[in-house]
Amino acid sequence: MRSVWKKRFCIFIAAVLCLSLFGCGKTNTEKTEEPTTSAPATQPTTEAPTETKTEVQTETETETETETETETETEKTEVTDEPVAQLIRTEDDVQTFFYGSLYKAGDRFKGREVVCVWSGDDVTASPESLYPEWRYYGETPYVKTVFDESFSQARPTCLHRWFAGFTDDLIEGLEYLNTSEVVDMSLMFWNSQMTTIDVSTFSVGKVENMNDMFAGCINLETIFCADSNTDWTAEAPATNSNEDMFSNCPKLKGVFDKTEIIFSDRQIDWTGARSAKLGGYFTPKE
Repeated sequence: MRSVWKKRFCIFIAAVLCLSLFGCGKTNTEKTEEPTTSAPATQPTTEAPTETKTEVQTETETETETETETETETEKTEVTDEPVAQLIRTEDDVQTFFYGSLYKAGDRFKGREVVCVWSGDDVTASPESLYPEWRYYGETPYVKTVFDESFSQARPTCLHRWFAGFTDDLIEGLEYLNTSEVVDMSLMFWNSQMTTIDVSTFSVGKVENMNDMFAGCINLETIFCADSNTDWTAEAPATNSNEDMFSNCPKLKGVFDKTEIIFSDRQIDWTGARSAKLGGYFTPKE
């Protein structure tokens, strides 16, 4: 009987020990797995939003810098593209009066290489010497001179000796020379070899000096004016700077209808600067 209870007691003790051991193992296992199950919950970090914010700031700053640079470049372009009165000499020895964006040596102008450019006061204002600076360039001061249509927007104030010594074939587009602000036309065509000069588009309302304007033009036969009522003595300001305006022009005569005004040494001042209808040397173009 004792042996039976002893066996039962041993079995009970063994069962308690097993339960104790099983319970401890389960608890340890659960505690070991807790860090593993909690890791995914804490995995996201706050670095991602920070990077996104930084990227946005960087993109914004880049856009701002780009806009600023673009505005600066635009301002530079606007300054560079401001129209300028200029005289452009090209490789074929043709010089063109032009009004627009400034050219420089080495550029291409109407398919030709630019070799020299004069601009601003060097083109429009009074020269510092006897002739404009551009007349001294190269081996000869007598080269083909063209007035581009754009030059009608320029406003030169002095035409002193511009075409002195020129021949007919050297001037093209003179109708695009705007003289509305010109105050000095002295010696403009002095000693030229031209046979015909067309001043029908000229405005002389501000001209103060016409001394020797056509003097020495020994081959000059005709000066065209706008119409039969043209009278520079009435248009130009009262001035004494008009002496010898037509001196030594032996072939010159003005024609209107059947009237011819033949050159006379007794009429070489600006009284000859009017239509033949009014007794001057100009022939109306109408």
